[in-house]
Amino acid sequence: MTKSFAGLSQIVAQTDKPVNALVAGDYASYDRADFTKIGVARLSLGSALARTMHRVIHDAATVMFGAGEFSALGDDIDGGIADALLAKD
Repeated sequence: MTKSFAGLSQIVAQTDKPVNALVAGDYASYDRADFTKIGVARLSLGSALARTMHRVIHDAATVMFGAGEFSALGDDIDGGIADALLAKD
């Protein structure tokens, strides 16, 4: 357990209010069960998902514009799968 996660655990233990955690930085190395175990009420992604997508775009563009190679474009997801993820409750 990192020092920051131990601190979050202490915050949760010292309040009766729901605690929100931003899943970024050191916290990205923990899973939902870890947060549940210490009593975190809500998890927020902030801009982490967007930054992850920016990395994918950057890496694909670097290869396309550098080596002129397009194989990264073949590692996509079927539109139906993406639609089903967005439609979940």
